[in-house]
Amino acid sequence: MPAIIISNLSYQLDNGTTLFNNLSVSLTEHRTGLVGRNGSGKSILASLFTKDLVLTQGEVVLNGKVAIYRQIPSNLLHESTTIAEFLQVDGILSALDHIEQGSCDLKWFELVGERWRLRRELEAQLIQLGLPSDPNMACALLSGGQLARLQLWQLFQSNADVLILDEPSNHLDRQAKQWLMDEPDNHLDLSSKALLANALYHYQGAFILVSHDEEFVHESGINRVLSLD
Repeated sequence: MPAIIISNLSYQLDNGTTLFNNLSVSLTEHRTGLVGRNGSGKSILASLFTKDLVLTQGEVVLNGKVAIYRQIPSNLLHESTTIAEFLQVDGILSALDHIEQGSCDLKWFELVGERWRLRRELEAQLIQLGLPSDPNMACALLSGGQLARLQLWQLFQSNADVLILDEPSNHLDRQAKQWLMDEPDNHLDLSSKALLANALYHYQGAFILVSHDEEFVHESGINRVLSLD
């Protein structure tokens, strides 16, 4: 079972304030909730879990690959990053374009590999997410709810052993919240089932859900809830 083990963790803010002192906990449950009011330090603690922040004291042991969802990154709001670039499939789509235009260069075929249907499948999956079907659209043109769905979908498609979801409901509109909680439709093909299986309740992997919204946490099938005050 993937786990995050925290031993005697302490953390001081830049102004010298001690936020955590000698905190020890083992996160071994398949689904763990971390709840607390806004400003209690949940996001900082999540960043300490992933070692994105340096501990003042103590140790964090990560057993397995950990990926984290945070508030919408500023680069997606202000830069020209496209949906395809964010999903890291722009190279394959470009190779498909070259082949369709008649290029026989072996490098394009090697880059595509077996993913000849990528464009069609990606467009269908984006539509299922309620996003524009054009993978070349800039992420900055998407709404906050659309960006949240895109980020979460990317994480659920990753090979991470543990996901840390830091306040994923903050930027979710009604459509996005429903997408997270819906059950898969049995009549859909496998790729669509895999897409809709990203819904938290049906996600098969391990995750830690950080939220001030306790109702949202409990509706997500959590096995254990930790309260930060």
